[in-house]
Amino acid sequence: MVMGIFSCASVRKTAQGPVGIVIDEARTFTGVPYKWGGMSRTGLDCSGLVCLSFGKAGIQLPRTTEDLQRAGSKVKLKKVCAGDLLFFALSEKPKKVTHVGIVTGRGKGGVPEFIHASTSKGVVESDMGLKYYRDGFREARRVVK
Repeated sequence: MVMGIFSCASVRKTAQGPVGIVIDEARTFTGVPYKWGGMSRTGLDCSGLVCLSFGKAGIQLPRTTEDLQRAGSKVKLKKVCAGDLLFFALSEKPKKVTHVGIVTGRGKGGVPEFIHASTSKGVVESDMGLKYYRDGFREARRVVK
């Protein structure tokens, strides 16, 4: 795993180093439609977006959401930084993690914002202010220090 130094400040345009590369790469996929198992600009799933984005920075991560959930170290939601991963249980099984996104910064009131491959909207940026994501949130992990 490649390690870098980064700040936990908002990074809409200011991220540098490996985390900046990851977020910039993830944003190039904005609007790409969701495709289960997808790993290209014609279609991506959530873990595919994570793998491609971190790969651009030379950071190799596992391919599946389940395996990504074992990467790095746990971090509390209130302590997440740009580049951290957020994991969600968004299916009928409330404990089974099925979705992952990359923290891009913090919005109004310090609410974490993240980019992810939504099944309904493709690759988009969302925030933890939405009840759907707050209710489905299960854990955050830091894979780049």
